[in-house]
Amino acid sequence: MKDKEKIYNIIKNVLELLKFDAEVEIVEKEEITNITFVINSDEFSQFLIGHHGANLQALEYLIHGIARAKKLETRFTIDVNDYKKNKENSLIREAKDVVRDVLKNKRPVILKPMNAYERRLIHTALKEEEKITTESIGDGRIKKVVIKLITEV
Repeated sequence: MKDKEKIYNIIKNVLELLKFDAEVEIVEKEEITNITFVINSDEFSQFLIGHHGANLQALEYLIHGIARAKKLETRFTIDVNDYKKNKENSLIREAKDVVRDVLKNKRPVILKPMNAYERRLIHTALKEEEKITTESIGDGRIKKVVIKLITEV
């Protein structure tokens, strides 16, 4: 059995233990992680997501821990009803709007604090911008991204 099938079974078993009726879909992509497991549930989605995605983050942490304990090394994320996908798209749109402001006003903009995954999304989305550079600032796990003009030397 492949790692992704084992991870799928872990997710299904955890959802069953929690008494959640939900479908799990495997989505393979060529982006930051190779596989996303999308949990689809009408009845339990709000609880699975939680306030600002806190429950989803905890569920993903739990599943990653179980997968590591079983020596599964496949990189994956977990999403619920495309919550994370929509949040990612929103973050990228916001960052691209900030790029327009930076180009217009010629001043750097500091984004709100983000976790490493969200910061990586921003850095990756903006790396093709010719006149812009990004930088993470701050201490600890939650840092801010600065979007600024590339200065000529």
